[in-house]
Amino acid sequence: MNTTRPLENAKRQSKPGELVFTGLLFIGSLAITYFAFSISGLSSTSAPGSIPMLAAVFLLISSLITLVKTAKQPKGTEVGSFVTAITPRVVLFFAFITLAYISIINQFGFLASSLAFLFFSILVLYRQGFLLSILISINVLAIIYVVFRVIFKVILPEASIWQ
Repeated sequence: MNTTRPLENAKRQSKPGELVFTGLLFIGSLAITYFAFSISGLSSTSAPGSIPMLAAVFLLISSLITLVKTAKQPKGTEVGSFVTAITPRVVLFFAFITLAYISIINQFGFLASSLAFLFFSILVLYRQGFLLSILISINVLAIIYVVFRVIFKVILPEASIWQ
């Protein structure tokens, strides 16, 4: 009597973008291996780069195995692309506002940039309206300011656009 379930015997189909993702993983593993090798080369097993090199080689081998297995899988019937399967809109939104935050923090300073970042983040994620989002953002920013600037004396970026 066969006790295995039918789905266990079926070949797994690849999802949209899976082959691209594993290819990027392999390329990243090659880069990590290169950087680990550049620490001290293979001069000796006790060299500073020996452990990073060992970890990088394992990463490279495992990513190559994953890439080969993924390439052999039959293509799935799911409709969609790599971008829609891997990156939902909210992830793309946060990538955009994070890059915007990084690019404006030196011009507008920590307070204004962080207030804008917090406001848009809370507005999109919490979805409770403009007024509540701005109130939460101001309170969170005040707490962050007190903790880091007043208590720990961390120097926060100041606006350069007004100078």
